[in-house]
Amino acid sequence: MLSGKVLILTEWFAPGYKAGGPIRSIQNMVMTLPFEFYIITTDKDWGDDQPYTHVATDCWIEFSENVKVWYASEGLSSECFTQLITEVNPDVLYLNSMFSWSFTWRPILTARNLKFQGKVVLAPRGMLHPNAMKIKQSKKRLFLAVIKWMGWSKNLHWQATSAEEVKYVQQYFGNETKVSITENLPTLSPIKERPISKGNCWLMVNRLSEEKGVLEGLEWWVSHPLSSHCHLTIIGSSANAVYQEKIERFIVSNANKFIQWIGDVPPQEVTDWMRKSDFLFAPTRGENYGHAIAEAIFMGLPVVVAEGTPWIQLKEKKWGWNFGRSATGLKLVLDEVETLSDESYVSMYDSLISAREEEIKKIHDSQSWMLLFSTK
Repeated sequence: MLSGKVLILTEWFAPGYKAGGPIRSIQNMVMTLPFEFYIITTDKDWGDDQPYTHVATDCWIEFSENVKVWYASEGLSSECFTQLITEVNPDVLYLNSMFSWSFTWRPILTARNLKFQGKVVLAPRGMLHPNAMKIKQSKKRLFLAVIKWMGWSKNLHWQATSAEEVKYVQQYFGNETKVSITENLPTLSPIKERPISKGNCWLMVNRLSEEKGVLEGLEWWVSHPLSSHCHLTIIGSSANAVYQEKIERFIVSNANKFIQWIGDVPPQEVTDWMRKSDFLFAPTRGENYGHAIAEAIFMGLPVVVAEGTPWIQLKEKKWGWNFGRSATGLKLVLDEVETLSDESYVSMYDSLISAREEEIKKIHDSQSWMLLFSTK
C-alpha cells in the first residue's frame, strides 16, 4: 500500500543521465520507496539543446507502477506549476536543487500563494558544500542572503545526507532550521565476477570540471610509475570547452601513458565499464554522496578516493583507499596498490560484497525516508 503523494520538481530526470548524481538520487528514491510519486522535469538532458526523442511532453507519462512524469517542453512557468500542483494535490512537495529559480524558489512562492498545506522539503544536493560554494561564490552568497532576508526559506524542511551537510544548511539559514538526515539510496548494479588476480585497468567516472579535480588527478597519476603499465579510462560529460581542451591537451602530451577520455555514456555502459575495470579512481574535490563511488563499492570494485567525500576509512574497511589531495598523497596510495598481492585484492573484493549485503539490509529499513515524507 502506498503511503502518500509526493510531487518532485527536478530539472533533469531519466532518460537523461548527464547531470549525474541528482538524477540517480531521484531515480533510486522513487524506485525504492512506497509512495505515489509525481515528477515534473524538463524535456532535455543536462547541457543539451535538443529534447529527448520518443518522449511525450506536457502530459503525465507512467514511468513505473508508482511513478508518473511530466516532461515540460517550455520550462516550468508559475501557471503550469499552479495547474499541476492543484491537479496532483500532493502531501509533500520535494525540491531537488538549491539554486534553481524556476524549479525551486518560484514554485515555493507559488505554493505559498496557493496556501499549500502540505510539507515542503528542499534537498540542496551538496550545493552548500564549501568547495561547491567557491564556484561563482559572490553570486551564490548574495542569492542565499536575499532568500533569507525575504523569508522565503521559512517553514521549509531540509533534507541533508550527512551531519556535515546539516552544518552547511544551518550556517546559511540558522541553527533553528529543520533538517533531517536521510542517506542517499545507492544504485545496486549486478556484482562483478570474483577476480583471481589484480588487474591494471583503472576507471574515472567524473564530469570534466574543476570541482571534480580531473586535471589535477591526471597530473598526479602520470607522475607515478604505476601509470606506465596501467590503462586509465575517463567517462564523463563536459560543459566547459576550455577545461575540456586542457584535459585533451594533457592526454595528447602524455601519449606514452595509456589514458583515454570517451565522453559521456548511458548508465548501463558505465556499469559495463565498471565490471571490466579493476579500480575506480576519484580525485574529486568533494562529494555530497558520490553515486559512482557507491555503485563501484557495492558491485565489488575497489576504489581510490580523494579526501572530502562521505566515503572514509576505506583502507580499514578493505574497500580501497582514501588519499590526501596532492601528488604526494596519491603516491602513498599508489605505492600500496603497486605492491598489493593478488590474494589481498581478492580479499578486498570479498569485503566489498559483504558491504553490499549490509547495504541491502539498510535499504529495507528506510525509516528516515518515511519520516522525511511524513506529514504528521
